[in-house]
Amino acid sequence: MLYHRMKIINMKRILFLLSLGLWVSVNAKHGNPTYASDVASIIYAKCSNCHSPGNIAPFPLVNFNQVLDNRFAIQNSVQKGSMPPWLADNTYQQYAHNKSLTEDEKDKIIDWVNNGAPRGDVNLEPPSPTFSNKGTLINPDQIFTIPTYTLAGDKDDYRCFVIPINNLEAKFIKSIEFLPANKNVVHHILLFTDSTNSCKLLDDADPLPGYQSFGGVGSNKALLTQLWAPGGTAYTFPNGLGNRIAANSYFVLQVHYAPGFKGEKDSSQFVINWNKETTIRSTSLAAILNHSTSIINGPLEIPADSIKTFYSKFKIPFDISLLGVLPHMHLIGKKIKAYGVTLLGDTIHLIKIDNWDFHWQANYSFKKLMKIPAGTTFYGEAVYDNTVNNPYNPSSPPKLVVRGESTLDEMMLIYFNYLRYQPGDENISQEDSLKTSVSTNVLLPKNVQVFPNPATDKINVWSENKIYMLTLFDINGKMVLTKDNTSFMDTDKLKGGIYFLEITFENSKTYKKIIIE
Repeated sequence: MLYHRMKIINMKRILFLLSLGLWVSVNAKHGNPTYASDVASIIYAKCSNCHSPGNIAPFPLVNFNQVLDNRFAIQNSVQKGSMPPWLADNTYQQYAHNKSLTEDEKDKIIDWVNNGAPRGDVNLEPPSPTFSNKGTLINPDQIFTIPTYTLAGDKDDYRCFVIPINNLEAKFIKSIEFLPANKNVVHHILLFTDSTNSCKLLDDADPLPGYQSFGGVGSNKALLTQLWAPGGTAYTFPNGLGNRIAANSYFVLQVHYAPGFKGEKDSSQFVINWNKETTIRSTSLAAILNHSTSIINGPLEIPADSIKTFYSKFKIPFDISLLGVLPHMHLIGKKIKAYGVTLLGDTIHLIKIDNWDFHWQANYSFKKLMKIPAGTTFYGEAVYDNTVNNPYNPSSPPKLVVRGESTLDEMMLIYFNYLRYQPGDENISQEDSLKTSVSTNVLLPKNVQVFPNPATDKINVWSENKIYMLTLFDINGKMVLTKDNTSFMDTDKLKGGIYFLEITFENSKTYKKIIIE
């Protein structure tokens, strides 16, 4: 009997030690993460661009104290997967410049909070990021601003603003970024290009800034060029590609202002870098799958207290190369998916969103251009939840929702950015193109070298990307030196110690720790 008792006790000890070893090994996976070494770089890269003063997020996250104060909210959002906002299913398709957190990044943040949120060695902490209301495209070639407009009523307001480009010859857009001035009222923005005077005449006939136009811009000759929706960010085309703008054209910016903001003012902007390459191929943007011409089981109507799924399809007539996809629905949208089926029966995954959020829409760019062979049929599926169980339903009790331009109406649009296929297109990477996103303030361009390090009288920077600015911060985050359009910086007058060098490229930044002797 004593033998059996001792055997049981020893077995319990063994099990305890095994469980203890398992606990240690699990927790040793990330050690004890600190803010300085582990968490700050994640927050600054994936959160701070929105969570900064004057930006869309409700509180800033640009230094240790701000992150510490909001650590439990951060942990909760990370565990739920609601932040950072990234709607696309990464298991269905992979995209360039993914803004979501990796599992490793999630674990570090969660473990950091659970372990008491230690700051760690401040010498290893990157400097707090700085932001401006001028967007992420630095030194753009042109800035376009609409005249200040005062919202006239409490209904959805579609206002078109005509802006001359003053281009005597055709140009190609390389990079573009929309900068809504009043983010409370701007529902979405469509940018058209008009090579005639049609839209200008409409604008001239209206005594107020711009002119009213429900749906389109009032001219069939105007071409849809780019668009912005909540959550949208700047976009840069890969080398050799761009939006062609005909000579002597006008930009027509159609801004949809949400209802309920009578008397509010807006003077939104968009900025552009022009493509200066000698050979450029033009891309197109179109809602190939939509609620009008390609819907199968329309019309798009969702009765009260119902959940309905709608389908659309379109056959691609010639070989194309896809750059990206942008789905669009309104408030009772729940799920949306698009895929293609080739003539050989192969399925091409394009986009899948299972938890639609109207407030965080985006243009999802594929990692590489995707070849779509002629004869491929695109299919779209969209689910709408017009019940009380949908927390975003604007009507209580629910009402019949139909297709329309109003925020309270619904849409089923899947835009595709594409061009005619050429051999080799499938090798064009969009990971390397400078497409900005919520995370691009701390994107790391390739092959950035700083030397010598440690330094004495000078530091040199080498990169494949053009350098726009060098900024040096001391260990406390205070800026001590800054230089534009340079690849070196004199440090002979600085005290010895640890510094951080901020290297600014066209629309991204990276940081390097520098020791000055």
